[in-house]
Amino acid sequence: MNSEPMLLATPSGAGLELRPEGPWIAANVSKLEALSQSVRADVHRSKTVTLDMAGVSELDTLGAWLLEKLSRRAASPGRSAEMVGIADNFRGLMDEVRQVNRHNPLPAPVPNPILDRLHDLGKSTVDAREDIAIFLQMLGALFMSLIGILRRPRSLRLTSLVYQLYRIGWQAIPIVMLITFLIGAIIAQQGFFHFRRFGAASECCRPTGTRQSPGCLEPARTAYAASEASRPPSARESPMRRKEPGRPARCPAARAGHR
Repeated sequence: MNSEPMLLATPSGAGLELRPEGPWIAANVSKLEALSQSVRADVHRSKTVTLDMAGVSELDTLGAWLLEKLSRRAASPGRSAEMVGIADNFRGLMDEVRQVNRHNPLPAPVPNPILDRLHDLGKSTVDAREDIAIFLQMLGALFMSLIGILRRPRSLRLTSLVYQLYRIGWQAIPIVMLITFLIGAIIAQQGFFHFRRFGAASECCRPTGTRQSPGCLEPARTAYAASEASRPPSARESPMRRKEPGRPARCPAARAGHR
């Protein structure tokens, strides 16, 4: 037996006989690929191809797949291919490889946008129904507990109730105050940048419920004027009429909101 893989091609008229020999295993993948490419032209010119595997000493999945590719290439329309001389210990592997990629996958169906929207709506409805069922279950459990307490007032554990009110209510005040402060600061900061585009920069403190002193926005006005001066004339905002010296006039929307 040969220690190196070989592929002998013997033409006979309109036919071709291929005889692989030696170990057709993954360790010799580079040489096996070269051998398969070397007989491609002969395979395309032949009408019948016989693949005699009697000389194969070792075979693994890689070698079996290369031989199967040769067989499929030779069995194109109008030509025939046959495998002979397969050893009994290789027959099972060749039968498995022969079934690989035999059927082309079906094309993916084109999604219907109307059906997709209906599917999303139905899924949202089912999810909402489950949420409502859980909420009603919670209300039912609470209602039953209240009925039990009204029927047996002594079953109410007053100490536990006060402790839970203390933990959930009183001790939550600091975090609630911190979150409220941060949200108010974000609203004030974002409101200034949006309101100033309409000449209503002086109203930016209104949403937070605080009163504005005449000079509280003087640094912001200075920065805004500097940024407008650095922009090209075509990109600058149209000037607004001023009613008071040093104070920008409000736009109609701002005046309507102020009234």
